[in-house]
Amino acid sequence: MPRITVTGATGHLGTLVIEELLRRRVPPQDLRATVRRVEKAAHWQEKGIDVRPGDFNDPDALKHAFAGTERLLVISTDAVGQRIDQHRNAVMAAREAGVKHIAYTSLVDQGAGESDSILAKEHRATEVIVRESGIPYTILRNTFYAEYLLAPVVQALDRGVCASSVGDAKMGGAARLDMAAAAAAVLIEPGHENKIYEITYPRAWDYREAVEIVSRVSGRHLEYKPVSPEELTQILQGAGVPAETARMIVGMEAPLRAGHLSKVTPDLERMLDRPVTSLEQIARQMLAETQVQTPEP
Repeated sequence: MPRITVTGATGHLGTLVIEELLRRRVPPQDLRATVRRVEKAAHWQEKGIDVRPGDFNDPDALKHAFAGTERLLVISTDAVGQRIDQHRNAVMAAREAGVKHIAYTSLVDQGAGESDSILAKEHRATEVIVRESGIPYTILRNTFYAEYLLAPVVQALDRGVCASSVGDAKMGGAARLDMAAAAAAVLIEPGHENKIYEITYPRAWDYREAVEIVSRVSGRHLEYKPVSPEELTQILQGAGVPAETARMIVGMEAPLRAGHLSKVTPDLERMLDRPVTSLEQIARQMLAETQVQTPEP
């Protein structure tokens, strides 16, 4: 089994990737976790996983972190506005360390009307860096996490009304756990070199369906109310949300309104060794985490 390194190993996605690799019986001694703060990864060290500091702003630390690695998963950082340089540091360190295969978590293809958001621009630029590195690669173009997209719906249960400026726009949000499983598959299975995958739910869904699912799973009435961006801003501020925060929330719905996350493909479904996690399962888990009582399935 080749040595596998996962960056961001204490983050949500990185944690799930390592757990999936262990579930698929990759020996802990064949795994390495890189983190910004080693003390936060004591649980990985206790399992026998090699933990090394891997600050994306420190090329020398990254080169040491990647030394001896055959397969590397670079999980995009959360430093929006700085990520092109950070990701370039990681890719160049991987090349200098002799990494044989690099996988990168990018953003789902947004079609002819590609978003000009900084988020999309940074991912597109990083893909170029990865492809031009000379290292065999796999690009995992992840859509938004379904957990993130369903959060406003779950949070609306107490109000009984879910207001959104997204309207009937379609989206392909999938479970974070499934995205982690796809990344793990790329790291341990042959045949993924120099390929790009669009990691999405196998079919498109919208907020109207999400509201129906959360209402059914929770056993509580929830109504969907499509509104304009301006109306949503007013609703949020009327509920006590600070004006700047309200504008940010509405702004974050912009790519959904524009249909930039509507793409769906069978890539994720094909890469898993199990069925995809359904929206119902995701909603039930989210409700359990927020301690909302739900009827038995």
